Amino acid sequence: MRRFESRKSSAQIVGEGVISTSGNQTFPSQDPLTGDLWFSVYEGSFDDQTIIVSRSSGARSGAPEVASFSGTWGDRAPRFSPDGSTLLFTSNRPRPGASETGDMNIWMVEHLAAGQGWSEPRILESAVNSMSADIHPSVTSEAIWVASRRDGGMGRSDLYRVDSTGEIQHPGALLNDELSQPDLWVSPDESWMILAITDHPDGFGGDDLYVSWREGDTWTTPANLGSEINTVEYEYGPWVSSDGETLFFTSHRDGPSHVYRVPVDVVLGKRRALLRRASQ
Repeated sequence: MRRFESRKSSAQIVGEGVISTSGNQTFPSQDPLTGDLWFSVYEGSFDDQTIIVSRSSGARSGAPEVASFSGTWGDRAPRFSPDGSTLLFTSNRPRPGASETGDMNIWMVEHLAAGQGWSEPRILESAVNSMSADIHPSVTSEAIWVASRRDGGMGRSDLYRVDSTGEIQHPGALLNDELSQPDLWVSPDESWMILAITDHPDGFGGDDLYVSWREGDTWTTPANLGSEINTVEYEYGPWVSSDGETLFFTSHRDGPSHVYRVPVDVVLGKRRALLRRASQ
């Protein structure tokens, strides 16, 4: 395992005592229209989560409340489209016509008219979902990326890209390997991404966050973001704010999982060093 320089992390816990409490908070994202912070919480099973929203009021966040469409099934990882009109999430709620929970699938809700809330959830009946677990999507201007355990992958979970025509693209060994890539955030223009990789020999332990950059039709080898972000515990659930200034993520560094944030410059400012490290 490669060793990284150890130093104090600049990552800060978000909303300590209000958002980050004694429970487990995971998979943050921010509504690009309102600035509201969305995330999911759980007490027991990781698969039994509920989606929560904290309303934004300038620089302050309000008391968290359960999303109108969540609270019955295992829902997690709310992820917005770049324009904020659509929110995708991962859920084990029954497929249409079924009465029992099943594998995790990607569902969506849409913004209704101003002040009208959200539409009823509907499953994405497209190439995004398969008959295996499909989780933690990222929506770009041209496609939906998803982590999936569908047949034909290279590891436990692989990353797939589904474009607007429904065509599935598997990036192969550019991003996937025999390990697990269970989560990601992709920039709206698909010029770079942050992805989670589980138990990588280049990592600190558990899930670590890595960065990859698109260069033409290919992606750079994912490079570990280092001790500013990663620890020996699990880090996952990356989300970059719509203004491009803040990286939100989940970390178990203090025991329970909490929401953290760090300036995106911590990621972008290291690009050359990360690329050099990835090629060594």
